Amino acid sequence: SWLSNSILVCYVLLSLLILQHFIRKGVKVSEALEAQQEQRIRELEEKLQTAKIKLEGVSTKESEYRKKIDALSKEKTELYRDMDGLLEEMEELEKGLEMEKQVKEAIQSEMDQVREELKHLRKLRGKGKKKKREPELIKKRFKVLYKNVIFTDRAVEGFLALPDEFQLKAEEVISKLNQNHSQVQVKRKVFGKGGKMDILETHFSYSGRIYFQRNSSFCVKVLAVGTKNTQSKDLGYLESVSL
Repeated sequence: SWLSNSILVCYVLLSLLILQHFIRKGVKVSEALEAQQEQRIRELEEKLQTAKIKLEGVSTKESEYRKKIDALSKEKTELYRDMDGLLEEMEELEKGLEMEKQVKEAIQSEMDQVREELKHLRKLRGKGKKKKREPELIKKRFKVLYKNVIFTDRAVEGFLALPDEFQLKAEEVISKLNQNHSQVQVKRKVFGKGGKMDILETHFSYSGRIYFQRNSSFCVKVLAVGTKNTQSKDLGYLESVSL
């Protein structure tokens, strides 16, 4: 019937409208999804481009690093060669230093020996000068202190040969001879020429000996000064002067 057809047509139209609505909605969703996908694609392309740029930078740096590594490797090899050369040079320098040290020690030792020898020679020269001057100084001192006593060179030399302690004791006897020779105890007469020219012997410090003569003018002449150890030589000298 017409009514049923009309209703059917209405249902068909309604269905078409609903279908059209869903189709449009689907299209919009599809367009929105496509837009999102395009946006995502653009973002990914931008990221990809950025990644490519970074990759190029990394590749450039990698290349630079490789070049530096190669250069350092070459420098390392050269450094090892230089180190070997330096080690050899250091070894040679150490050998040279050791040799110079030995030479220095030898020179220092030689200098020390020369200094010691020079010191010894100066000491000997000083002693020689002192020995040369001592007899003259003693003669002058004795001449001032003991005006009544005459000393021979032999007596002065014998006095200087005595130890210091013996010299003091000898001067005590000489002082008595100068003041009053009669106060000096005579141990014996060694050689006699008669009268006051006899050669007399007196002692000091047990082993010390003084040989002297008394003349008529109250003066005393000391001929020799010595000890028991030099007695034989002193007597030989006195015998020669008493002839």
